Amino acid sequence: MKTLATDQNTNDIFLDDKGYLAIAEDKAAISNIALNNVRTLQGEDIFNLQNGIPYFDVLFNDRPNFDLFKKFVTDQILKIAGVIAVKDFELNLDGNTLKYALTIQLNNGAEVAVNG
Repeated sequence: MKTLATDQNTNDIFLDDKGYLAIAEDKAAISNIALNNVRTLQGEDIFNLQNGIPYFDVLFNDRPNFDLFKKFVTDQILKIAGVIAVKDFELNLDGNTLKYALTIQLNNGAEVAVNG
């Protein structure tokens, strides 16, 4: 699998050493796609308004539902071609910042670690 690579700090696409758009392949591509899917706010994708996570309903309120957030994240990642499972999903609330780590299992037996 291939996709546009994104900078880990800014989430922006960038040019490679030759001046072309940088491409992520294989595990890096799966990781980029997973992070992009999880960062998408539900309703943001004009071609499918059901894509994404309803952050304001699930997290950004007076009673955040972390279990429901995990379900939405898992559902978004399972939409990626070749992904068969999400495992070792951990959430960590650091002040006002929610961080997560998980492992994606691929249909070829490979695993991809994702931190967001």
